[in-house]
Amino acid sequence: AARPPRRTRTKGGTVVSERSRPVSDLGVQEPANAKPCPLCGEARSSLLYEARDYRTSRGETAYPLLRCDGCHLIRIAPWIPLSREDGYTEQLDVRRLSQVRPGAGRSTTSARMRQKERVRQAVWERCAMVGACGGGKILDIGCGAGDFLAALDRGRWTPVGVERSHPLATLAQEATGVPILPAEPWRLPFPGAAFDVATAWGSFEHFDNQMAVLREVRRVLRPGGRAFFLIPNVRGVLFGLLRVADPPRHRFHFTAETFLLALEKAGFDPAAARIRYVRPCTGNGLLHAFKAFSRRFSIRAKVRREAGDPPGAAVSMFLHRLVKLIGFALHPLSGVLAAVGISDLMIVDAVR
Repeated sequence: AARPPRRTRTKGGTVVSERSRPVSDLGVQEPANAKPCPLCGEARSSLLYEARDYRTSRGETAYPLLRCDGCHLIRIAPWIPLSREDGYTEQLDVRRLSQVRPGAGRSTTSARMRQKERVRQAVWERCAMVGACGGGKILDIGCGAGDFLAALDRGRWTPVGVERSHPLATLAQEATGVPILPAEPWRLPFPGAAFDVATAWGSFEHFDNQMAVLREVRRVLRPGGRAFFLIPNVRGVLFGLLRVADPPRHRFHFTAETFLLALEKAGFDPAAARIRYVRPCTGNGLLHAFKAFSRRFSIRAKVRREAGDPPGAAVSMFLHRLVKLIGFALHPLSGVLAAVGISDLMIVDAVR
């Protein structure tokens, strides 16, 4: 029999799910050969909610998010067909790095500098964080444009990057002068105990074989080495309250407890791990969350305008501006929420 609806609250009071429903509520039959939870092996899951992509599309496709009945790991339904490109977008970094090749115009260089300024604060915060490790050989997994690696002190660090996209890896290496190899993060082309520090800044949630990635990170770290992971927090306002899950790019969603369990399964010591709740890398806190949520209303306005419904488009644009205004008003609370663990991002510092 189907379980009755119930209201679920997470630690800190943030509502993650207003109801826990069987997967059959989707109106589809879960395949008999559906993959079990990759973290605990539990075959049963409950429907959390259906997320839509308002970042690169108009939200036409629904992505059911399932919560494991065993460990509560949240993931996109495993029977939804997803390609490698669905979980990873490289176009922005490729475009930005292409513009600064020799012969690029002055305006494109200025555009790149403005983009660099937007990520500068986050990059230097990360450099300060790993700086406490002293120095040595450092690996950045899913390094993108290589901003973090380029900012490291070369007198203390020997930086190496890994990027899944071959064109992006080539461009990033030319722009930064740092060795960046095209490789899958679950098959790292390095010997064991080769690095003192490994990082994955905002890339881990995009990978499919996450347990394999964690085991590879542990393999390439020397004993006592450190690994830093920047990942979205299920208990944040963006995912829990506003239901902005960024599908299909974000394949898995963690709480602190489920990520510590994943570290333990991969061979790390969860007791030695430290978790720090931080604002989004844009530095905008709640403003970033509400702007992401408001995007769906601007898309609806465009659709209604194209459908010949000016009044509906006007209402949607009004809601778009109202939600952004709420974000501006609540922005001062961002630091408070991060202090109590309701930030949209968390950094996990694990020890080999």
